[in-house]
Amino acid sequence: MPSDLIIKVKCPVYLIRFQESFFGIPLGEPICYSKRHHFSEVLDHFLTKPPKDYYELPDYGEETLQIKLPYFEDKDVRSYFYLSNTKQKTFVWHIWAFYRVTARTELTKLILLKCQKQDCVSIFMEKYNLPENSRGMVEKDYQRYLKLTSKNTLKKLRKISSV
Repeated sequence: MPSDLIIKVKCPVYLIRFQESFFGIPLGEPICYSKRHHFSEVLDHFLTKPPKDYYELPDYGEETLQIKLPYFEDKDVRSYFYLSNTKQKTFVWHIWAFYRVTARTELTKLILLKCQKQDCVSIFMEKYNLPENSRGMVEKDYQRYLKLTSKNTLKKLRKISSV
């Protein structure tokens, strides 16, 4: 059961839409991670008491990721609800890493189904409700992933043939 306290983190819009779709949260609602989810563990470690001059949660406009904090075993969320800028960036990096693994897994499945590049990207973007302005980024990551997998396959083949 999550608490009623919501923190705000600056995060790219495509990662916010991805999180909402992945966790089944309605658009614009705060994300609530389960108590034992990796992101809850990271938050448990990163959250601190706010500095004395801190008075209000910032609003980053469209790039605001709202997170409903779970109750932690060793921290009271009424006192520990502050993430410094560095910790916010690191937390967003964890979200991005999760996104990247999920994206590459999904795209691999679509490649195995013999979908064309444009179809793979479109299906992935539709599934995770990604904004259209992130299409170029998804396509670029798709190409990078294909090059990486073909490079690793060639390395394995060379290793086998040299034995």
